[in-house]
Amino acid sequence: MHKTIMLALLLACGAAQAADWVQANKSSDGKYEYLVDKSSIRIEGGKKRAWLKTVPSPHTDRGPAPGIYANKWVSYSLALYLFDCAKESTRMASFVIYFDDGTNLGAPAGGSWESTAPDSAMRPVQEFICAWQVK
Repeated sequence: MHKTIMLALLLACGAAQAADWVQANKSSDGKYEYLVDKSSIRIEGGKKRAWLKTVPSPHTDRGPAPGIYANKWVSYSLALYLFDCAKESTRMASFVIYFDDGTNLGAPAGGSWESTAPDSAMRPVQEFICAWQVK
């Protein structure tokens, strides 16, 4: 009985932390899908933050060259972005590329704030995040 209760509690905690991915944009050529994890949207220091997933069509992107990743196909990438909605700018805080062979590569992040161009793929994503009401 105690094991059943413990298992139920563990499953409930895991479900509460599950990602909730929704499409926020798709590239005009249809090769890239941009998703936002709604469950990760937070407000920190007056700015919003959220995890974004970029999913290319299969066999569209290879890893960075030169090196061992250059011949690997990208399955998707995850990035933690910060959004300054008032200034319409973003900053990447974390970035990882996942390959179709199961490996991954963390890439440098933490750059400066950048204005979001009106016609960029990031603009609809930023508008989605900034309009989101954090619960």
